[in-house]
Amino acid sequence: MPTSLLSPEVQELYERALLQMQEHPYRTMAASAGLGFVLSGGLLSGTGKSALRMALRLGLADAINPMLRDFLDRTRPA
Repeated sequence: MPTSLLSPEVQELYERALLQMQEHPYRTMAASAGLGFVLSGGLLSGTGKSALRMALRLGLADAINPMLRDFLDRTRPA
């Protein structure tokens, strides 16, 4: 499809997506597979629920650890 027929905003989005695919092909493929899994209703399956629980645990751990470290650093006696 000739990109000259697209609006400037859509053309910029297309170019950014193309660059993302060229620089990070495996990440792009994983994101596409995950999106397809969610859109096809896989999140409601047993496998999807288990994957969501695991992702939430990992995500919460990544979010809480820096806050906890910061809190401990501020409350630790000098």
